Amino acid sequence: MKFKSSSVVIACGVILSACGGGSSGGGSSISEAATPYLYFNSAKVFTFEWSDVEGATYYQLLENKDGQSGYEVVSDKISAGSEVVEIKVPLFERLNARYILQSCDDTTCLDSNEISIDEEVVDSIGYFKAGNAEAGDQFGWSVAISDDGSTIAVGATGEDSNELNEFNNAASGSGAVYIFDYGEDGWVYRAVLKALEVESGAAFGSAVSLSGDGNTLAVGAYKENGEDDNFSAGAVHIFTREDLEWTHSAKLRADNHGYYDFFGRALSLSDNGTTLAVAAPYEDSSATGVNSGPDNDEALDSGAVYIFQYSGVEWSQEAYLKASDSNSNMDFGSSVSLSDDGSILAVGAIGGHGGRGATYIFSNNGGWAQQQLLTADSARVGDRFGWDVSFSSDGNLLAVGAPLQAGASEDPDDRDGFNNGAVYLFSYEEDSWYQSAYLKASNTDEDDAFGTSISLNNDGSLLAVGAQESSAGVGFYADSTDNSASRAGAAYMYSMVDGQWIESTYLKANNTDERDYFGTSIALSGDGDTLVVGAPEEQGSDTGLMADPDLNDADAAGAIYVY
Repeated sequence: MKFKSSSVVIACGVILSACGGGSSGGGSSISEAATPYLYFNSAKVFTFEWSDVEGATYYQLLENKDGQSGYEVVSDKISAGSEVVEIKVPLFERLNARYILQSCDDTTCLDSNEISIDEEVVDSIGYFKAGNAEAGDQFGWSVAISDDGSTIAVGATGEDSNELNEFNNAASGSGAVYIFDYGEDGWVYRAVLKALEVESGAAFGSAVSLSGDGNTLAVGAYKENGEDDNFSAGAVHIFTREDLEWTHSAKLRADNHGYYDFFGRALSLSDNGTTLAVAAPYEDSSATGVNSGPDNDEALDSGAVYIFQYSGVEWSQEAYLKASDSNSNMDFGSSVSLSDDGSILAVGAIGGHGGRGATYIFSNNGGWAQQQLLTADSARVGDRFGWDVSFSSDGNLLAVGAPLQAGASEDPDDRDGFNNGAVYLFSYEEDSWYQSAYLKASNTDEDDAFGTSISLNNDGSLLAVGAQESSAGVGFYADSTDNSASRAGAAYMYSMVDGQWIESTYLKANNTDERDYFGTSIALSGDGDTLVVGAPEEQGSDTGLMADPDLNDADAAGAIYVY
C-alpha cells in the first residue's frame, strides 16, 4: 500500500474563489485543516484518508486534473466521521493532477496542503488475470468495454476447459471469455463464458464486442468447425445480460460457411446491440459487391463480411458484403468497425490495393452499398494498412492501423525503417472521406508495429494505439528509448487539441517483460475515461483482480491492464 501526504501550501482564498468553497469569515470553530493521505492500491481509484479535525462538520475534495486548469470539487459534503473518500479516474489523464481536502463548517472551509501525483501511481494500474489462469491461455487476446467503462470482456483463445468445469482442461484451445464489472464495491470478477457446445481448438474469444450498455456481447470463435465439421469455418456466439446474469442467446454462422473461412475473426456490434458485422477474411468466393453470387471457392482468401440484424426475437443474416474489386488474398475483413447506429461500416483488407492494404466504407440507406475505398498516402506493399479500424460513434472519423508501415519520421514518404508502423485518420465531410492525419509514435523504431490495435472514444477526441515496441520501462514515466525488452509492448494515448492530434501519454505495463505483447488488443470506453490493454503472452501465474505482478512462471497465460 502506497500513499502520499499533502505537501505544498496553497493560498486558501485562491482555492475558495476558484471552487466556491465558502466564506473565510469569522465564527468558525475549525482549529486547522485535516491532513489527507493519498493511497494507490486499487485499479483506477485514488483513495484519500484523513483524521477528523475539531469543529469540521463536513469535508470536500477538490481536483486540479492536469495541474493547470484550476480546481473543481469532485466529492462534496463528505460527512464528518467518514475519514475516507475514493474517486475513480482515467489514470492516463491524471498524471499531473493535484488535490486539496477542505475541512468545513457552516461558515468556513480550510484547505489542506496540496497533494500531487508521482510515480507511485503505477500501483493504481489494474492488473487483471483470469480466475483459472494457466500457461498458454492467452487471456487478453481480445478486449471490449462498455461506453461507461463499467463492463469489460476479455477473450482467452487458448483456454482449455469444457462447459462443466473451468479448471479441468478437458477441451484444449476451446477458448473462453471473462467478464469484469465495476460497481459500488469496485471491480468484480463477474463471469467466465464458454460456447454452448464447447469444441477443442475453436479459439472462442478471438474477437469480442459489447453493446454500449454492456448488456449484449458478441464472441467470435473463428476456428470452430461446427455441426457439419467444416474445418475452421467459424462461428459467433451472442450472450445477453439480465440482473447480472449472462445467458447464451444465439449462435450465428454464415449462410455460405466453408472450410477455413475464419468467420468471426473480427466483429463489431452497434451501440444498441441489434446490428452485428462479422468478418470472414479467408472466405473464398469470387463474388463482388453486396448480396451477389456466385457461391464458389474461386478467389482464395478474398474475404467477406456478413451483417446480422436482431429483430427482438431472433438474429438473421441481412447482407453479404464483398469488396467491389474483390480478388484472391485480399483478406477483406481483416478488421471491422460499425458506427453507433449501425448504418456505417469500415472493413479493413490488408491484402487489398495490390498488397498495400485498403479500407472499404459501406453505408446503409435503405440497403447496404459500398460508399468509398480508402487507401494510405504513399502506401507500399506489405504495410498491412487496415489491420485494425475504429470509428467514432457518429461514423465521421475513422482510425486505420498499418503496423508494418516503414518509416522513422512523421513524413509519410520517409521509408527509412522496417515495420515501424503508423496510424491514419480519415474524416468525412461534404459526402466524401479524406485523410486528415498521419501518426507515428514519438519513439518509433524498427519492428515496433505501432498500430497493431486502435480504439477511438465516442466523440473522436481521444485515440488509443497499441504497439509491440521493446522498451523495458514500467507505468507512465518510462524511458521510451530503452529497447532492452523485445516485444514487451506499449500503448499510446493521443488527444485532439486545437485541431491537431497530440501524443499525450506513453503507457507501459506495471510488470513489463520481454515478449508479453502488451498492446495486442486495446479498448477505450466511449466516455474516454477507461482504457483496457491486452497482453496475451504475459507470463504471470497469479489469478483474479489486482493480482501479484511479480509471479512470472506461466508462459502466455496473459493479462489485461486497466487505466
